[in-house]
Formats: sequence, structure tokens, C-alpha cells
Amino acid sequence: MKRISIVTFLLLIFGILLVSAEDKDKDQKPDFDSLEKCAQFLYSMEESYSKVKSYKSLTTKRIRITKELRKKEIIEVYFMKPYSIRLNQLSSKKKMQVIYQRGANNGKMLVQVETLFGKLVRIKLDPECKLARKNQLRTIKEASIGYVIKLINSNIRKGVRENKLSLEYLGSEEKFDSTLYIFEGKFSGSKDDGFFCKKATLKIDSKLILPREIIIFDWDGKIREWYEYLTIEINPGLTEQDFKF
Repeated sequence: MKRISIVTFLLLIFGILLVSAEDKDKDQKPDFDSLEKCAQFLYSMEESYSKVKSYKSLTTKRIRITKELRKKEIIEVYFMKPYSIRLNQLSSKKKMQVIYQRGANNGKMLVQVETLFGKLVRIKLDPECKLARKNQLRTIKEASIGYVIKLINSNIRKGVRENKLSLEYLGSEEKFDSTLYIFEGKFSGSKDDGFFCKKATLKIDSKLILPREIIIFDWDGKIREWYEYLTIEINPGLTEQDFKF
């Protein structure tokens, strides 16, 4: 009986120490006190993404077309490297799915749309054509997390190189069942300097080291693009069958 009490006591002490260590890790604040440290952390998204073979995400999108900030869209995304992507539109009353695979289908994207009478119609479109780009700011070729990371970091590197970027850490936020690190980047100069925006707010998953929310402001200070990755499942075992109707 005495022996059991000692074992129980040791287990209790171990549990207290473990909880204390976890609490200490939570309280420890990241060191992003300079532009260089912020930039290095954002560059590390490239290494994180290099380990991603495929992913599934539930994504929201709001974009400004001319003067109108359009309603939020909810899209289920399947992605597999090198570049196979499937978008299932969930916010529309009518079903719509789009599939694009680099190097397949003669470079066309496959679109399956539900008609007024509930019938599914399939068409092939050039991703760069006017119909495919209607009410869109980017093509399906630019819809992956990898493209987003490349766009962000290429602009950060350009801003650092030309001394036209201020980049700061704004703190953290508990969102999407994760701790997100919040950064704000501002580009100085004019619209003609080649930067993709005037200002951007980036919320990065502290564990995945991948973007979870991105808000892009135009040169008039208005929101131009707003994306949220509500859920991300990394390497879920997607196959070619997931990119067929």
C-alpha cells in the first residue's frame, strides 16, 4: 500500500512539472523585434511548404471587383503537387466544381456546373480566357498556398532589397483552433514600383508555419483581397482520383 502511494506521488509530481512546462511554452513570446527577424520567419514558410505533398482546406475568399467588395465565398480546396487542384464551390446555391492539372487536358481547366434544372454540365476552358477570369482577380493557376507564399516572399525580398518595406509583428491571436502570429507589411513608394499591394496583414499558423489569413489592401487603402484558411489538412493522401469528376 505504501509503495503504491509513492508511485502515485511521483506520477503527480511528474504531471505538475509537465503542465508547468507547457504553460511556460505558451507564455513564451516569439522574438520578432526587427524587420529582419519578421522577414526570416515569413521566409521559413517556404521550407514548411516544401514538406507538403498535398493538402485539403476549407477556404474563404472576398475580393474587390472595380469598386465592389464582393460577398464571401466558401471553397473546398484539394491540392496535390506538382500542380493538381480541385475547387468545390460551397457558397453558391448551384453546384460548381473546377479541376485544373498542369500538363493535362491540353492545358484546359474542367468545369462542372449545375444548370437551372439541376442537370450537371461539363465544359473545358482556357484558364486565361475572359470567361474563366470573369469576376476574378487571379486564375486557377494562382490558387495554391504555394503561390501565395511565393507572392508574399518575393515582395518582401524586393521591399527589403529596395528599402521600401516596413514589416512588424502585431502579436498573436487564437483562431481556427490555432495560435496565429500577426504581421503587417507596408510598402512605400508608388503603385508603379511593382509591389503587389500597399499594405498586407498576414496571420501565420505558429505550428504549421503556413498562412491562415491574408488581407491585402490596395493603394487607396481599401481591402482588395481577403483569404482565410479555416481548416488545413496536410498530406491527407490524395490521389489522381480526387481530381476527376
